[in-house]
Amino acid sequence: MKSHTMQPDELLKTGQVAQRYGVAASTVRRWVAAGRLSATQLPSGQLRFSARAVEAAMRELNAESAGESRSRSLSDVPLPGLGRAGR
Repeated sequence: MKSHTMQPDELLKTGQVAQRYGVAASTVRRWVAAGRLSATQLPSGQLRFSARAVEAAMRELNAESAGESRSRSLSDVPLPGLGRAGR
């Protein structure tokens, strides 16, 4: 697999963003619709993403998901066969 260094002002297509981060193109579009990732819409309807904006958004998404996993306590995880009633 060839390595590609992103230029800060490079514009990326939806599929390129999806491939870089191991998600489906529909996930990238959902991030745009939810306001988590900014994009420029071309007259054709296609989306283009600033490499710099994508990197910043991905750092924020990673920080959010790391915070969520740290904030879960063992009491939030049901034990197999017991659920919450067995506590």
